[in-house]
Amino acid sequence: MRIRLICFFLFFSFCLHAQDDYQLAPPLISYSSAFFKDSMAVQLHFNQPGAEVRYTLDGKEPGKRSKLYKAPVIIRQPGTLKVKSMGKGFIASETISISFEKTGLPVKEISYSRPNDYYASLPENVLFDGVGGNSNFRSGNWLGYDSDTVTIRIKLEKTSRVSDVLLNLLQDENSWIFLPEQILAYYQDSVTGNFLPFAKETFQHEGPATRACSLRHLAASEPVVTRQILLEIQVLKKMPGWHASKGSHAWLFIDEIIVR
Repeated sequence: MRIRLICFFLFFSFCLHAQDDYQLAPPLISYSSAFFKDSMAVQLHFNQPGAEVRYTLDGKEPGKRSKLYKAPVIIRQPGTLKVKSMGKGFIASETISISFEKTGLPVKEISYSRPNDYYASLPENVLFDGVGGNSNFRSGNWLGYDSDTVTIRIKLEKTSRVSDVLLNLLQDENSWIFLPEQILAYYQDSVTGNFLPFAKETFQHEGPATRACSLRHLAASEPVVTRQILLEIQVLKKMPGWHASKGSHAWLFIDEIIVR
């Protein structure tokens, strides 16, 4: 009888430790787009007895005192939703982050360099249809480029005061999809018609990054009055030394542009 009790306690102790070593999977997040006009409803899905989902909207890491998910989260302001599943006796899941942005000034049309043939059959308004923010490059919303330079011309509905341009890019380095080397933005002067420098961003590729959408803000030093914006994107021509395919040409993926 004594031996049976010892075996039982050993088994019970093993089960407890096994549970402590079990890391929960992150919640599944459902949303129609990362871009919204007035508000956006986000649903979180997770079903594990003894576990729950906590989230934040202020950029902080979710913890035990963060908001408990009970009903769809309503997004009314631009920001980042961070979610995590957790429970007593479990290792908390990795944090999943999704950034949401309001749509900007009305766009009349956007013309762009021809993408790779595999991604060339998308609708003409794919960069300003208000649909995007899915990190799956096969979702049907992404323009994919394996060329050196991508040129994009944005024409607004009317001449407006512009302070920044937002581009939603994809990072999925295991699939050879990198952020670019540099983005140069120009605006058309409403008097002379010439295109003048507006903003630029240069990118570093010092180490691996998690697969995610990357919303880039190109902000002018001061607002300009214009109707047209010109973007020149320099695609990463050689993947860095830490990548398994170092030296090979990278891909660029973009699925939405917002002008504000």
